[in-house]
Parts: sequence; structure tokens; C-alpha cells
Amino acid sequence: MNICIYTDYSKKDTYFETARIRRNIKSMLELQSENFVTQVNNSFYDIIQFFSLDDINILDLKMLKQKAKCGITLFYNESESDTHTIEFDKKENESNVKVSDVEKINEFDFVLVPNLEAKEFLINSGVIIDIYPFNPGVKALKFDLRNSILKDIAFRLTGFDKDSKIAVSIVREDDTEAIGRIKYLAREFKEVKFVILSQEKNRRNFRKIQKHMQKHYKNVFFTDIVDEDFYISLMYNASLFIDVNSTQSNIIEVYEAMISKTTVFTLNSSMFAKELVENKVIYGYQNMTSLKEGINSFLKGEIKPLNEECFAYAKQFSIIDNNENLIKIYNEICEVKL
Repeated sequence: MNICIYTDYSKKDTYFETARIRRNIKSMLELQSENFVTQVNNSFYDIIQFFSLDDINILDLKMLKQKAKCGITLFYNESESDTHTIEFDKKENESNVKVSDVEKINEFDFVLVPNLEAKEFLINSGVIIDIYPFNPGVKALKFDLRNSILKDIAFRLTGFDKDSKIAVSIVREDDTEAIGRIKYLAREFKEVKFVILSQEKNRRNFRKIQKHMQKHYKNVFFTDIVDEDFYISLMYNASLFIDVNSTQSNIIEVYEAMISKTTVFTLNSSMFAKELVENKVIYGYQNMTSLKEGINSFLKGEIKPLNEECFAYAKQFSIIDNNENLIKIYNEICEVKL
């Protein structure tokens, strides 16, 4: 099988979700000794995997579809500023993907999504192409820093004491609603050090938010992911991962928090987390009031950390142990092609 894992080298390769899911997929292919390239050229491919609706225009996509099965990943990187964020039509009790984005999605041959819940969501929104639930996998060994010199990098870069209780969130720079939610929690829990990771898209706006946080929130550290070692060390040392995003996303970070034995708190509206909540490996809440109460109970020891439960659940999706699933999906797609 010949596979192209699309990579736009004109853009800065970041440490955010698109870079990590692309690396995870490449690692899975390497473990299966599959052939793949990272740039679209005139070669023959069976599969071309894209990661954002902005990766290719419709005209070029139609030409490529004559030679290969072209797919897109959705709901893995919605909190990343450099990707096309899926737009939603929100109603009272439900939301669907906007018609314009559904039309773009349906131009592809297939789509990879995090789980069955996301698949059903797309079907209800009008997506008619083949949809495959695909866990992005997690590099378990990378997040085990017990005997690593990298363990304390997060403390050195944030200036936090080593006994600090750290809460990590990843948000879009322009997601003012999510940032407002974290500011609310930071006011409520001054004993917690909140680290907000956000990809810089608009330098002026990013610096404005940083200065605001530095002036008004002494327990908030707002930053880009300066390097991967910092991110891994941060996840390893965090007590909480708090997902309050407005977009249905952050599934990659949730699994990376879980493999780091960090207890996850999420608004149910912010990601496809129903399965994880039902399996009791993360805490899910319907609104900010109940989320605040849940965090308060956690800090007081009234509800338990889910360190071991979340670790065991995430480990079953380790890339080393679970790399065959992607190949099975690609083989099925290629069989449909025949």
C-alpha cells in the first residue's frame, strides 16, 4: 500500500494537535513497515490523508480522487489556530455542522473521527461519505518521566514551586468563551496554578492576553507550547487537565493527560467524551457550576483522582500495542476502491 500523509512544509510545524496526530499516524505506519510519503506529487497512491479542510482546495481534491482515496481527519485538532475549525449551527439542545462545511467534507472519500459518538454526530449533520472511528493513539513511553532529566522542565519554565497543584488547559487564542471559563476557575481556586496553552496566531492579540493574565491573574500562566519537552513535563506534573473549549475537540490531549495519570475534568459540550465519562476514567459536567463543584470536591479529597483508571484505559491505545487498527481501516478503504 502506498500512502501519502499530507504535510504542508510552508507552515511552521508545531507541537499542537495536527503535528501530533500526523506523527502518531506516521509512527503506526512505520511499525507496520508501510510505505508512506509526506508530500503530494505525481506518484501513485492508494491513500492520501489530509488533516484539515484547508489542506487542499476542492478542484485539486477532485483531480487527486481520480488516482487515490482521499481522506480527512475531523475533531482531533479543533482547538488549533492554524487549522480550519468546523463551524456549527447551534440550536437549543443540539448543534450540527454548518451546511457549507458538510459540503466540503462530502467532497472527500472518507473521514476519520475519534469515536462512534463523533460518527453519529456527522451522520446527523448530513455527512454521507464513509466515516471510520479511529483512536489517534498515544505514545505511552514518551509521557513516563519517572527517571528522566526532563521531569522538572515545566517548573523551571513556569517558575512554579514543585509542590504546586497544576491544572492544564489547551484553548484557541480566539476562543474567548473558553478563556473566560478558565479565568472564572482561576478566581475560584487561587491555590491552583493554571497553565493555559494556546497556539499563537495573532501576535498582537496573543501578547494582549498574556499581559492581561500577568496583571490580573497571578495563578495563571498563559503561553504557547515552547517545545515538546515542556509540554510532556507539564502533563506529567499536572494534577488536573481541564477541557472547557467551545469546539468539539481536544481528544488527543485528553488521552495524553490520561496516560500521564492526570485527572481530566471536562464540560460535556466541549468534546466527544461520553464514552470516557461512562467508563469512569474522566469527570464530565454539564455546566460551569457543576464543573466548579467537581473540581472543589477533587481538591478537598471528596472525589478520588482517576490516575490509575485513566492510565489503564489510555494504555490500551498505545501506538506500540495498537498500531494495526489504522492499517485495517486503510485496507478496508482500498478494498472499497477495488
